[in-house]
Amino acid sequence: CYCDLEKGKDLSLENALYWLRDAAENFVQYVNLSGGETLVYPHLDTVIAECKKLGLESAIAISGARATKERLQKLIEEGVDEIFVSLNGSTEEINSRTRDGYDLAVNAIKLLQEIGFKNRNINWVMHSYNADNFSEMLKLAEKYSVKNLAVLVFKPDSKHQLNSVPTFDQMR
Repeated sequence: CYCDLEKGKDLSLENALYWLRDAAENFVQYVNLSGGETLVYPHLDTVIAECKKLGLESAIAISGARATKERLQKLIEEGVDEIFVSLNGSTEEINSRTRDGYDLAVNAIKLLQEIGFKNRNINWVMHSYNADNFSEMLKLAEKYSVKNLAVLVFKPDSKHQLNSVPTFDQMR
């Protein structure tokens, strides 16, 4: 999630296709592709197309980096079923406490809305810093007709720290 877009190690296409075929043979129905920045994975189109060919529903999680109308449209044409945009706050200030890229994320959501892709979602990681922002996140999701606001907790922030775990009262 919080990666340098120019570094990292990609799963080879051969391994990705192996695991997709194995999943299909074992009656898996849904594949969620995430980790790092999904849009920079060089084989993403092929993997999405293979999911569709194998009858697997596919979802991707993106930060919004490198999201263009053309790129998102291509993934939709390849058959991606759900797109989750990672966003941890309804404002730049709140989002920046745990991750960068507020404008990129909101832009990706807007592009998906413009395209008419109905299965657009937000991944929201709850931290002690943004727990009180939940109602504003719901308003933002409604503004862009987001299908789901997925709430995640106990995930490190962009500095790989768990210093901002929400309290029990915040989670409740």
